[in-house]
Amino acid sequence: ADDNKFLEDEWHDNLEELCEYTKRARLLGLWDAPKGMRWPILSEHTHRFHRAEKFPHGVPEHWPELILVDYGLRFPYCALWCAIDEEGNLWFFREDYRPGLTAHSQAQAIKEKTGDHEGPCDLICDPAMFNAIQTKEALKDNKPVPDRTLIDDYRDVFKNDRRFRSISEGYNEKVSGFAAMDRYIHQDNGHPNMYVDFECNALWQELIDAQWDQRGGKHEWSEELDPSCSDHALDPARYGMNRSNRPAARQWRDVDLFALGEKLRMERITEHEKRHFDEIMGRSSE
Repeated sequence: ADDNKFLEDEWHDNLEELCEYTKRARLLGLWDAPKGMRWPILSEHTHRFHRAEKFPHGVPEHWPELILVDYGLRFPYCALWCAIDEEGNLWFFREDYRPGLTAHSQAQAIKEKTGDHEGPCDLICDPAMFNAIQTKEALKDNKPVPDRTLIDDYRDVFKNDRRFRSISEGYNEKVSGFAAMDRYIHQDNGHPNMYVDFECNALWQELIDAQWDQRGGKHEWSEELDPSCSDHALDPARYGMNRSNRPAARQWRDVDLFALGEKLRMERITEHEKRHFDEIMGRSSE
């Protein structure tokens, strides 16, 4: 492909942002699995499915459903819809993967893409989305406005929609997360425990592009991925596969989403009012 005069310069420039395996494959046509490929066992025949063929009447209603989210604005955000069958196998049956959406727009897109008869779904989201946004506005009474989080925008969109049951923080420890992914991908029990719909192209592409971090040389590979590998879809998949390792304090399943959101909002208001009162009292005592 390197001597193909019909390819634009932008195509070649984009190759520089890809893993070496993908770059060689697309540039030179060398599609043999590289030595550093993270999951060489992956196979379209084994690990992929067509939802319309596998579930012509929709995903079974009694299967628990997860929506796994990685935040991004400049870089792509990714939402993955995943169902869990009776044996604990994961079926990734839908994705939304695109840049340029605010948290509110992401939540709206998730709401629109979720089927009318799906759910109740439990969302597991990027831990960074639970951090307070460091912007404040002054109220008329000079009290600071409590910091909002990106998750607050999600709660606003999902309010009163019972297809969405709870939101919890994804467990972001990578070594155990990738170990969990290994268990689902490898066929230790005679069959794969993870399946990816053919419409989930971003997730599949990141899975087959994933490579070990080889910066230390072939004898010093770490458990991490090569930092040049895209992981916007891998991260939420990892949250779902690693969900059983989340600390108990972070597990919010079966908690009323809206009551919890209101409780946390009031706690933040109380905290800010107390801080404001302490500042006033501190100044008056000087």
